Amino acid sequence: MDFIKVLIKSVLEVKNFKEKGVSKMTKKMIAVAVVMAVTLAYTVAPVMAYTVIPTTSVQTITATGTIAGNTVAFAAVVTDTAGAGSGSTVTFTSPSGKTNSGALLNITGGTNLAGARVIIYTDNDLLFTDKANDPRAKYTGTGGTIDPTKDYSGSDGSGMVGAVVKGYIASLYWGASNTPNTPAAYTFAYDTNGNPTNASWVVDKWHKRTYVPVSDATGLDTMSLYQPASNVAESNVANEGTGTYKALYPQYWDVDLYDKPASDTSRKVATAAQALYKNIATVAYSIQAVTTGTDAGYYDCQMPKFSTSDTSDYVTARLGKVSGTNDAFIYLAIGGDFTGLPAQTYSTGNFCVAMVQDG
Repeated sequence: MDFIKVLIKSVLEVKNFKEKGVSKMTKKMIAVAVVMAVTLAYTVAPVMAYTVIPTTSVQTITATGTIAGNTVAFAAVVTDTAGAGSGSTVTFTSPSGKTNSGALLNITGGTNLAGARVIIYTDNDLLFTDKANDPRAKYTGTGGTIDPTKDYSGSDGSGMVGAVVKGYIASLYWGASNTPNTPAAYTFAYDTNGNPTNASWVVDKWHKRTYVPVSDATGLDTMSLYQPASNVAESNVANEGTGTYKALYPQYWDVDLYDKPASDTSRKVATAAQALYKNIATVAYSIQAVTTGTDAGYYDCQMPKFSTSDTSDYVTARLGKVSGTNDAFIYLAIGGDFTGLPAQTYSTGNFCVAMVQDG
């Protein structure tokens, strides 16, 4: 502070000198001197305003608060496109090729627990009792056990299984409009390869291998991928698949795979090998109770926005009432792919919808 007083005094003395008559150059020099003086004053200002005494006197206190968990009843039923009905069966009438069932899944529920999501999947493993007609993998030995190191087909057995020859599967997919709280007829769109562009495929919990995309920029077919606690890479040899679709990489239902071993602290979850229940199987996520605005008193969620090609786009919808007296539902349209399949009945009794919490 004494240094600043000296600076002020110097400026005042310069001012008195100025009043006696000075040149323009001198005035400029005075102005520069004042700026430099003020800058210097800030430069020498102390960095810390206090000193801890004694140095060990800082006491750390823990602050904590727990919000009570709340989960309301969860339900999923089958309705028509007007939202009428309360069934438990999706029926494809005279299906051929890519077929819209004309049915909607009506889903409601809610929770304030962190990491909650609604997922959809099939659980068909027990349906494949005929090892000679199992589309998921080739079997070796008299016991019909799967050899996990080779011969995966890339199919996970998801969808509706053939009643006579189980090696044939009618895949399922689901879609949702940008206003998923409103029941309505849904029109599925397809690309030149026949893949739905405004829908997502249903996967099976048994999933072990994923087909490599046409453009394999990341080398997925041979990329080293590691389970959370492992330093040993998953088996991922080149072209371990069969037939036309030889390029596969490991991906599991509920296990994230990392790009580096557990001993490497710089590792991260491989984007393409994230647990399936977290991405393709998730129909609603970021579930939270709303306390303000028009959705106050409801559990809102985010859902994929199929009207755009950006996978990060989403729409917000009401999933259910916090009170549990639900008057809000999300609606999903269901389609099936029967292209090229032989005539027989295709079905599954394990088409599942659930609300789960990340572990």
